[in-house]
Amino acid sequence: MSALSTGKRHSCLLVLGAVLMLAAVTAAIYNDEKHREFVKSSDTLRVGSAAVDGLSPGRSNAVELGELLAWQKQIHVHEFKRFSQNGEDGVIQYIFDNIGVTDKFFVEFGTESGSETNTRYLREDNGWRGLLMDGGHENPSINLHRELINPANIVQLFEEYEVPKQFDMLSIDIDTFDLWVWRKLLYAGYRARVVVMEFNCNLEPGCFATFPDPTGTKPHVWSGIHDMIFGASLDAMDLLARQHGYVLVYTDKGSVNAFFIREDVLPDGALEALPMNSLHRGPVPLHAKPTREREGILVDYLEWTRVYEPLSSHRRKATKQRAQPDANVTSSCALII
Repeated sequence: MSALSTGKRHSCLLVLGAVLMLAAVTAAIYNDEKHREFVKSSDTLRVGSAAVDGLSPGRSNAVELGELLAWQKQIHVHEFKRFSQNGEDGVIQYIFDNIGVTDKFFVEFGTESGSETNTRYLREDNGWRGLLMDGGHENPSINLHRELINPANIVQLFEEYEVPKQFDMLSIDIDTFDLWVWRKLLYAGYRARVVVMEFNCNLEPGCFATFPDPTGTKPHVWSGIHDMIFGASLDAMDLLARQHGYVLVYTDKGSVNAFFIREDVLPDGALEALPMNSLHRGPVPLHAKPTREREGILVDYLEWTRVYEPLSSHRRKATKQRAQPDANVTSSCALII
Protein backbone atom coordinates (compact mmCIF):
# COMPACT_ATOMS: atom_id res chain seq x y z
CA MET A 1 0.00 0.00 0.00
CA SER A 2 1.43 3.39 -0.98
CA ALA A 3 2.12 6.14 1.53
CA LEU A 4 -0.55 8.21 -0.20
CA SER A 5 -3.18 5.47 0.27
CA THR A 6 -2.16 5.06 3.86
CA GLY A 7 -2.49 8.77 4.38
CA LYS A 8 -5.94 8.85 2.82
CA ARG A 9 -7.04 5.93 5.00
CA HIS A 10 -5.69 7.67 8.07
CA SER A 11 -7.55 10.86 7.12
CA CYS A 12 -10.79 8.94 6.64
CA LEU A 13 -10.42 7.32 10.04
CA LEU A 14 -9.83 10.72 11.63
CA VAL A 15 -12.93 12.12 9.92
CA LEU A 16 -15.01 9.09 10.98
CA GLY A 17 -13.79 9.43 14.55
CA ALA A 18 -14.65 13.12 14.56
CA VAL A 19 -18.14 12.39 13.25
CA LEU A 20 -18.77 9.74 15.93
CA MET A 21 -17.48 12.04 18.66
CA LEU A 22 -19.69 14.86 17.38
CA ALA A 23 -22.72 12.54 17.42
CA ALA A 24 -22.00 11.50 21.01
CA VAL A 25 -21.55 15.10 22.14
CA THR A 26 -24.75 16.12 20.34
CA ALA A 27 -26.71 13.33 22.08
CA ALA A 28 -25.30 14.31 25.45
CA ILE A 29 -26.17 17.96 24.87
CA TYR A 30 -29.68 16.98 23.78
CA ASN A 31 -30.26 14.87 26.89
CA ASP A 32 -28.85 17.59 29.11
CA GLU A 33 -31.03 20.18 27.40
CA LYS A 34 -34.06 17.92 27.86
CA HIS A 35 -33.17 17.61 31.55
CA ARG A 36 -32.70 21.39 32.01
CA GLU A 37 -35.85 22.08 30.02
CA PHE A 38 -37.78 19.67 32.21
CA VAL A 39 -36.45 21.11 35.47
CA LYS A 40 -37.17 24.64 34.27
CA SER A 41 -40.69 23.81 33.11
CA SER A 42 -41.54 21.84 36.26
CA ASP A 43 -41.65 25.06 38.29
CA THR A 44 -44.63 26.21 36.24
CA LEU A 45 -46.32 22.81 36.36
CA ARG A 46 -46.60 22.52 40.10
CA VAL A 47 -50.14 22.70 41.36
CA GLY A 48 -50.89 25.09 44.20
CA SER A 49 -48.88 24.37 47.35
CA ALA A 50 -48.75 20.63 46.73
CA ALA A 51 -45.11 20.70 45.61
CA VAL A 52 -43.65 22.41 48.66
CA ASP A 53 -40.86 20.39 50.31
CA GLY A 54 -41.96 18.89 53.60
CA LEU A 55 -45.63 18.82 52.69
CA SER A 56 -47.54 16.47 54.96
CA PRO A 57 -49.64 13.89 53.10
CA GLY A 58 -53.38 14.28 53.29
CA ARG A 59 -56.28 15.60 51.31
CA SER A 60 -56.39 18.93 53.10
CA ASN A 61 -53.38 19.96 50.99
CA ALA A 62 -54.12 17.86 47.94
CA VAL A 63 -54.80 19.21 44.49
CA GLU A 64 -58.35 19.40 43.21
CA LEU A 65 -59.62 16.44 41.23
CA GLY A 66 -59.75 18.43 38.00
CA GLU A 67 -56.15 19.54 38.48
CA LEU A 68 -55.10 15.96 39.16
CA LEU A 69 -56.68 14.76 35.93
CA ALA A 70 -55.04 17.63 34.05
CA TRP A 71 -51.48 16.86 35.17
CA GLN A 72 -52.02 13.10 35.07
CA LYS A 73 -52.82 13.36 31.37
CA GLN A 74 -49.49 15.14 30.83
CA ILE A 75 -47.25 12.54 32.47
CA HIS A 76 -46.33 10.93 29.16
CA VAL A 77 -44.82 14.19 27.92
CA HIS A 78 -42.32 14.19 30.78
CA GLU A 79 -40.73 10.78 30.36
CA PHE A 80 -36.95 11.08 30.18
CA LYS A 81 -34.04 8.80 30.98
CA ARG A 82 -31.04 9.84 33.05
CA PHE A 83 -30.23 6.63 34.91
CA SER A 84 -33.47 4.65 34.62
CA GLN A 85 -34.13 1.84 32.15
CA ASN A 86 -36.64 3.85 30.17
CA GLY A 87 -38.39 7.15 30.91
CA GLU A 88 -38.99 6.48 34.61
CA ASP A 89 -36.69 9.29 35.79
CA GLY A 90 -38.91 11.93 34.22
CA VAL A 91 -42.17 10.32 35.33
CA ILE A 92 -41.05 10.06 38.96
CA GLN A 93 -39.74 13.62 39.01
CA TYR A 94 -42.97 14.94 37.50
CA ILE A 95 -45.15 13.04 39.99
CA PHE A 96 -43.29 14.46 42.98
CA ASP A 97 -43.29 17.93 41.46
CA ASN A 98 -47.07 17.69 41.61
CA ILE A 99 -47.74 15.88 44.91
CA GLY A 100 -44.74 17.17 46.85
CA VAL A 101 -42.21 15.33 48.98
CA THR A 102 -41.99 14.55 52.69
CA ASP A 103 -38.82 12.75 53.79
CA LYS A 104 -37.16 12.21 50.38
CA PHE A 105 -36.57 8.59 51.38
CA PHE A 106 -36.74 5.67 48.95
CA VAL A 107 -36.44 1.90 48.97
CA GLU A 108 -35.67 0.02 45.76
CA PHE A 109 -34.88 -3.64 45.30
CA GLY A 110 -34.00 -5.64 42.23
CA THR A 111 -31.41 -2.98 41.38
CA GLU A 112 -28.53 -5.15 40.11
CA SER A 113 -25.36 -3.02 40.45
CA GLY A 114 -27.32 0.17 41.11
CA SER A 115 -26.11 1.93 37.97
CA GLU A 116 -29.49 1.77 36.18
CA THR A 117 -32.30 2.23 38.69
CA ASN A 118 -35.46 4.23 39.31
CA THR A 119 -33.91 6.08 42.25
CA ARG A 120 -30.35 7.00 41.24
CA TYR A 121 -31.56 10.25 39.67
CA LEU A 122 -33.37 11.12 42.89
CA ARG A 123 -30.25 10.39 44.94
CA GLU A 124 -27.65 12.09 42.76
CA ASP A 125 -29.60 15.05 41.37
CA ASN A 126 -32.33 15.70 43.93
CA GLY A 127 -30.73 15.04 47.32
CA TRP A 128 -32.71 11.92 48.25
CA ARG A 129 -31.41 9.07 50.41
CA GLY A 130 -32.53 5.49 50.73
CA LEU A 131 -32.01 1.75 50.76
CA LEU A 132 -31.08 -0.45 47.78
CA MET A 133 -31.19 -4.26 47.81
CA ASP A 134 -30.34 -6.89 45.23
CA GLY A 135 -29.78 -10.63 45.29
CA GLY A 136 -26.39 -10.50 43.58
CA HIS A 137 -24.82 -7.12 44.26
CA GLU A 138 -23.66 -4.90 47.10
CA ASN A 139 -22.03 -1.49 47.30
CA PRO A 140 -21.79 0.25 50.69
CA SER A 141 -21.05 3.61 49.03
CA ILE A 142 -24.64 3.78 47.73
CA ASN A 143 -26.22 1.75 50.56
CA LEU A 144 -26.76 -1.26 48.29
CA HIS A 145 -27.06 -4.53 50.22
CA ARG A 146 -26.98 -8.09 48.90
CA GLU A 147 -30.28 -9.64 49.93
CA LEU A 148 -32.48 -12.30 48.36
CA ILE A 149 -35.97 -10.80 48.56
CA ASN A 150 -39.09 -12.88 49.14
CA PRO A 151 -42.40 -12.45 50.98
CA ALA A 152 -41.13 -14.39 54.00
CA ASN A 153 -38.21 -12.08 54.76
CA ILE A 154 -39.13 -8.66 53.39
CA VAL A 155 -40.67 -7.29 56.60
CA GLN A 156 -37.70 -8.49 58.63
CA LEU A 157 -35.34 -6.76 56.18
CA PHE A 158 -37.28 -3.50 56.43
CA GLU A 159 -37.05 -3.72 60.20
CA GLU A 160 -33.35 -4.56 60.08
CA TYR A 161 -32.56 -1.56 57.87
CA GLU A 162 -34.91 0.70 59.87
CA VAL A 163 -37.21 1.66 57.02
CA PRO A 164 -39.95 4.04 58.23
CA LYS A 165 -43.55 2.88 57.96
CA GLN A 166 -44.38 5.85 55.73
CA PHE A 167 -41.89 7.25 53.23
CA ASP A 168 -41.90 8.82 49.80
CA MET A 169 -41.14 6.06 47.29
CA LEU A 170 -40.90 2.29 46.92
CA SER A 171 -39.70 0.59 43.73
CA ILE A 172 -39.99 -3.19 43.22
CA ASP A 173 -38.51 -5.23 40.38
CA ILE A 174 -37.59 -8.82 41.24
CA ASP A 175 -39.37 -10.56 38.33
CA THR A 176 -41.00 -13.15 40.55
CA PHE A 177 -42.92 -12.54 43.78
CA ASP A 178 -43.33 -8.78 43.26
CA LEU A 179 -47.06 -8.72 44.06
CA TRP A 180 -46.73 -10.90 47.17
CA VAL A 181 -43.80 -8.89 48.51
CA TRP A 182 -45.74 -5.63 48.17
CA ARG A 183 -48.80 -7.26 49.77
CA LYS A 184 -46.69 -8.40 52.71
CA LEU A 185 -45.34 -4.89 53.21
CA LEU A 186 -48.83 -3.39 53.06
CA TYR A 187 -50.13 -5.73 55.74
CA ALA A 188 -47.09 -4.86 57.88
CA GLY A 189 -48.02 -1.17 57.65
CA TYR A 190 -45.36 -0.02 55.18
CA ARG A 191 -47.13 2.51 52.96
CA ALA A 192 -44.95 4.50 50.60
CA ARG A 193 -46.62 7.53 49.02
CA VAL A 194 -45.53 6.45 45.51
CA VAL A 195 -44.94 2.85 44.42
CA VAL A 196 -43.28 1.84 41.14
CA MET A 197 -43.78 -1.77 40.09
CA GLU A 198 -42.54 -3.62 37.02
CA PHE A 199 -45.43 -5.64 35.59
CA ASN A 200 -45.70 -8.50 33.11
CA CYS A 201 -46.57 -6.82 29.83
CA ASN A 202 -47.07 -10.15 28.04
CA LEU A 203 -50.44 -10.61 29.73
CA GLU A 204 -53.57 -9.13 28.23
CA PRO A 205 -56.09 -6.77 29.89
CA GLY A 206 -58.52 -8.71 32.06
CA CYS A 207 -55.84 -11.15 33.21
CA PHE A 208 -55.16 -11.23 36.96
CA ALA A 209 -52.28 -13.70 36.81
CA THR A 210 -49.32 -13.57 39.15
CA PHE A 211 -46.30 -15.63 40.07
CA PRO A 212 -47.27 -17.88 42.99
CA ASP A 213 -46.61 -16.92 46.60
CA PRO A 214 -43.60 -19.08 47.50
CA THR A 215 -44.61 -19.43 51.15
CA GLY A 216 -45.09 -23.13 51.86
CA THR A 217 -44.72 -24.10 48.20
CA LYS A 218 -41.92 -25.06 45.85
CA PRO A 219 -40.02 -21.89 44.92
CA HIS A 220 -40.07 -20.86 41.29
CA VAL A 221 -37.76 -18.54 39.42
CA TRP A 222 -37.97 -16.57 36.21
CA SER A 223 -36.01 -18.21 33.41
CA GLY A 224 -35.00 -14.92 31.83
CA ILE A 225 -35.73 -13.79 28.30
CA HIS A 226 -36.81 -17.30 27.25
CA ASP A 227 -39.98 -17.31 29.35
CA MET A 228 -42.94 -14.96 29.77
CA ILE A 229 -43.87 -16.35 33.19
CA PHE A 230 -42.71 -13.73 35.70
CA GLY A 231 -44.02 -11.09 38.06
CA ALA A 232 -47.70 -10.18 37.84
CA SER A 233 -50.11 -8.72 35.33
CA LEU A 234 -51.09 -5.07 35.49
CA ASP A 235 -54.64 -6.05 36.46
CA ALA A 236 -53.42 -8.14 39.40
CA MET A 237 -51.22 -5.32 40.67
CA ASP A 238 -53.99 -2.78 40.22
CA LEU A 239 -56.38 -5.00 42.18
CA LEU A 240 -53.93 -5.27 45.09
CA ALA A 241 -53.36 -1.53 44.92
CA ARG A 242 -57.06 -0.69 45.06
CA GLN A 243 -57.62 -3.10 47.93
CA HIS A 244 -55.09 -1.11 49.94
CA GLY A 245 -55.95 2.43 48.86
CA TYR A 246 -53.55 3.08 45.97
CA VAL A 247 -54.38 4.63 42.61
CA LEU A 248 -52.74 3.60 39.34
CA VAL A 249 -51.88 6.86 37.58
CA TYR A 250 -49.58 5.79 34.74
CA THR A 251 -47.81 3.04 32.84
CA ASP A 252 -44.69 4.01 30.91
CA LYS A 253 -44.51 4.02 27.13
CA GLY A 254 -42.48 0.83 27.12
CA SER A 255 -45.14 -1.02 29.14
CA VAL A 256 -42.55 -1.90 31.77
CA ASN A 257 -43.48 -0.05 34.96
CA ALA A 258 -46.72 0.92 36.67
CA PHE A 259 -46.89 4.00 38.91
CA PHE A 260 -49.21 4.06 41.93
CA ILE A 261 -49.96 6.93 44.32
CA ARG A 262 -51.41 6.43 47.80
CA GLU A 263 -55.06 7.45 47.77
CA ASP A 264 -54.88 9.84 50.74
CA VAL A 265 -52.30 11.94 48.88
CA LEU A 266 -54.83 12.55 46.11
CA PRO A 267 -58.22 14.29 46.09
CA ASP A 268 -61.49 12.46 46.72
CA GLY A 269 -62.72 10.60 43.68
CA ALA A 270 -59.28 9.83 42.25
CA LEU A 271 -59.76 6.06 42.49
CA GLU A 272 -62.93 6.21 40.41
CA ALA A 273 -61.69 8.98 38.08
CA LEU A 274 -58.63 7.04 36.92
CA PRO A 275 -59.93 3.63 35.81
CA MET A 276 -57.29 1.01 35.08
CA ASN A 277 -58.65 0.22 31.64
CA SER A 278 -57.72 3.71 30.47
CA LEU A 279 -54.09 3.12 31.47
CA HIS A 280 -53.43 -0.38 30.10
CA ARG A 281 -51.55 -0.06 26.81
CA GLY A 282 -52.42 -3.63 25.85
CA PRO A 283 -50.24 -6.74 25.79
CA VAL A 284 -46.68 -6.52 24.50
CA PRO A 285 -45.25 -9.97 23.67
CA LEU A 286 -41.61 -9.58 24.70
CA HIS A 287 -40.77 -13.10 25.82
CA ALA A 288 -41.00 -16.62 24.46
CA LYS A 289 -43.79 -19.13 24.97
CA PRO A 290 -43.46 -21.04 28.27
CA THR A 291 -43.79 -24.75 28.70
CA ARG A 292 -47.19 -26.04 29.81
CA GLU A 293 -45.71 -26.89 33.18
CA ARG A 294 -44.42 -23.35 33.64
CA GLU A 295 -47.68 -21.80 32.46
CA GLY A 296 -49.51 -23.86 35.05
CA ILE A 297 -47.76 -22.20 38.00
CA LEU A 298 -49.56 -18.87 37.47
CA VAL A 299 -52.08 -17.92 40.15
CA ASP A 300 -55.30 -16.05 39.40
CA TYR A 301 -55.09 -13.28 42.00
CA LEU A 302 -58.71 -12.21 41.54
CA GLU A 303 -59.92 -15.73 42.36
CA TRP A 304 -57.33 -16.14 45.11
CA THR A 305 -58.61 -12.93 46.71
CA ARG A 306 -62.20 -14.14 46.66
CA VAL A 307 -61.30 -17.46 48.25
CA TYR A 308 -58.54 -16.70 50.71
CA GLU A 309 -58.37 -12.97 51.43
CA PRO A 310 -60.12 -11.80 54.63
CA LEU A 311 -61.32 -8.59 53.04
CA SER A 312 -62.48 -5.51 54.90
CA SER A 313 -65.53 -3.77 53.46
CA HIS A 314 -63.21 -1.27 51.75
CA ARG A 315 -61.15 -4.02 50.11
CA ARG A 316 -64.24 -6.03 49.20
CA LYS A 317 -65.65 -2.94 47.48
CA ALA A 318 -62.39 -2.40 45.58
CA THR A 319 -62.38 -6.04 44.48
CA LYS A 320 -65.95 -5.78 43.23
CA GLN A 321 -65.18 -2.51 41.42
CA ARG A 322 -62.27 -4.09 39.55
CA ALA A 323 -64.50 -6.98 38.49
CA GLN A 324 -67.14 -4.70 36.98
CA PRO A 325 -69.35 -4.69 35.03
CA ASP A 326 -69.97 -8.30 36.04
CA ALA A 327 -69.05 -8.99 39.68
CA ASN A 328 -68.75 -12.67 38.77
CA VAL A 329 -66.23 -12.03 36.00
CA THR A 330 -63.40 -14.53 35.73
CA SER A 331 -59.84 -13.72 34.83
CA SER A 332 -58.92 -14.12 31.17
CA CYS A 333 -55.24 -15.03 30.87
CA ALA A 334 -54.54 -16.17 27.35
CA LEU A 335 -50.81 -15.74 26.84
CA ILE A 336 -49.82 -13.67 23.83
CA ILE A 337 -47.78 -16.20 21.85
